[in-house]
Amino acid sequence: KEWGKYNIYNTDILKVSPSSDRKSIVIYSSGNNVNTGQYYHPETTEEMFLRFGYMSYKNREFERALDYFRNLFDITRTNAPAYLYASYTAEELYKQTNNKKYLEFSKEYAQNAYKLEPNNKWIREQAEAL
Repeated sequence: KEWGKYNIYNTDILKVSPSSDRKSIVIYSSGNNVNTGQYYHPETTEEMFLRFGYMSYKNREFERALDYFRNLFDITRTNAPAYLYASYTAEELYKQTNNKKYLEFSKEYAQNAYKLEPNNKWIREQAEAL
């Protein structure tokens, strides 16, 4: 019970006990009306695309990352950090392929991030660097 206030290890919502055959476990609810919303937040589609895009970027799977970011932008166009990572991704693709379309994508995504958060010093510097 050390990992954080809302970590699953700090809750007593579900109890686990060995089953009678000792080959599996049984999970059962305590029967109390506990508000699980305070402990469990299901991932939204936006969060999923952002996470997949970021992980693909970190794994140097730039084409895949760009696809995930574009899927995210089809749903919402208000996530400045996602636009910034899409810009980094397109820039990496430009370095790999020397295809100017990726450089243009990189500039466009950086500008979108800047438009969403014009007072963010880091985003401004990144947009101006391109």
